Amino acid sequence: MSEHESLIAGRSRRANAGNKLRELLEKEHIRASTEEGEPEKEDEEYSLETEVDAERDIDISSESSESEEGEEEQQVELAEKEERLLRQEEKSEKRRLQKHRITNLQKSLGTPKTKLPEKSEPGLLKKTYKKQKADPSSRRSSSRMHTIRMTQSTEHRLQEAKPRRKYTVHAGTDRTKFGLTQQQRLEEAAKTEAFNIGSLRSYVNYEEQRKLRLRRSAAKHRRLQGPIIKFITKTETLDDQKQFRNYYVAPLEHPLSQGPMEVPSLPENVIEECPITGHRAVYMDPLTRLPFANAAAFQELRDVYHQKVMNEENLITDDTKNREQKSIT
Repeated sequence: MSEHESLIAGRSRRANAGNKLRELLEKEHIRASTEEGEPEKEDEEYSLETEVDAERDIDISSESSESEEGEEEQQVELAEKEERLLRQEEKSEKRRLQKHRITNLQKSLGTPKTKLPEKSEPGLLKKTYKKQKADPSSRRSSSRMHTIRMTQSTEHRLQEAKPRRKYTVHAGTDRTKFGLTQQQRLEEAAKTEAFNIGSLRSYVNYEEQRKLRLRRSAAKHRRLQGPIIKFITKTETLDDQKQFRNYYVAPLEHPLSQGPMEVPSLPENVIEECPITGHRAVYMDPLTRLPFANAAAFQELRDVYHQKVMNEENLITDDTKNREQKSIT
């Protein structure tokens, strides 16, 4: 047993084994079904033409024999004719649906093929396949004159478009960006400056309007301090005559005083002294609320504070112990 035979016998079956053959068989089946459908369509068109001619002959014969046969026979012929037309329409609709299904199946099966990783093993050669080109003579061609003319005109246009397509270049591939000249740059700068000035002016106007609105709202909700005098005007009817009188209303909260108003005096500038050094205190301890002059005084203040706190804690613990002993006794 050689080395290659042992590898073939011992290797497990691939997951994608047989995929290419299955795809080729499906494509061949679709091609055969489409080729069978096309002659059926041509035969159907031919049969429709012959049936229409036959119907015309039947109409002519029915007109000639109208005097001999009654109205009942004409109605029977018309009913048969309608039935035949309905059957032909149903058959054509079925064939159209079948062709539509075949095209949809062909589109769904046209999935991209998965490429297998190439294995570079010594002694194993990779198979090569040649692409087979379709022979133009093997194409199906219709015998109708209109179809032949349209096919020839299409091929003629394609042949004429080939040389034009060769020398046609996309407009955006070789497009070069030219730089602006000094004059163009100055014009762009002037436009930008005018736009910036306009936007700045609009922003300044908006800010002024906003500040004015804020001042008006603040003046509306502002509380007045001190004595206030209000003048209220009202009308009263006396002997059917209107008289205007002014009434003075003084607020009760702030009665008028005879002398000048008392103005509170400003607080005196008190200079704090450091309790440790006796010098002018520049700083304030946030914990003890005591002034101090330097770092040494600050440290001494904190030591005294901690000592005091510890003494208070000891007193509290002693009191609790004494109370517990009394409760036990």
